Amino acid sequence: MKKRIIVFVKNPVEGQVKTRLGSQIGHRAALEVYIALIKRTAKACKNFAHAVYYSQWVDNDDDFKTNHKYMQRGNNLGDRMRNALLDGFSMGYTHQILIGSDLPNLSSTIIQHAFEQLEKHEIVVGPAHDGGYYLVGMQSPFKEIFNKVDWSTDKVLDQTLDHCKSFCYSLLDTHIDIDTQKDLEQFPKLIQHTHERTN
Repeated sequence: MKKRIIVFVKNPVEGQVKTRLGSQIGHRAALEVYIALIKRTAKACKNFAHAVYYSQWVDNDDDFKTNHKYMQRGNNLGDRMRNALLDGFSMGYTHQILIGSDLPNLSSTIIQHAFEQLEKHEIVVGPAHDGGYYLVGMQSPFKEIFNKVDWSTDKVLDQTLDHCKSFCYSLLDTHIDIDTQKDLEQFPKLIQHTHERTN
């Protein structure tokens, strides 16, 4: 069994990350929150084999200590995730988990539990509170689960699970990812990375 984590990262550019949050607390503050989330994600992944896929350019000087850094490829999020997973399967990885970089609760324990579930199930999904998911893992390139999904809506999880019905899959605990000021307020340690909104 050869395992790896795929991390999807948006390059931290003010005004281009956490835009819904930025409209509420200011884009500079939202950028600082996102940078803090990236650091948490890197810490959670450090003891696992992992590859990082970036939205705009490969950053060789960030918190992720891996030589496996690539650009995301595809016309939409589903295409980009599918392509990253296919890369790994073509390299001989047998169990892969793909995560984003905006989950404040992410930990090595959550990742380890996901891999344990993936040993018993073909697919594993970590639901997010907003109707999406923060993690998807699979043992084979089940490409169809990324088809016909309305990305960036509250339908993503339901549509994905509908595609998973023909497989043996496991659902992890639901977690909050940070999209709005209300989400942020549940994580006081992250709020210290923001300052007052300035207009």
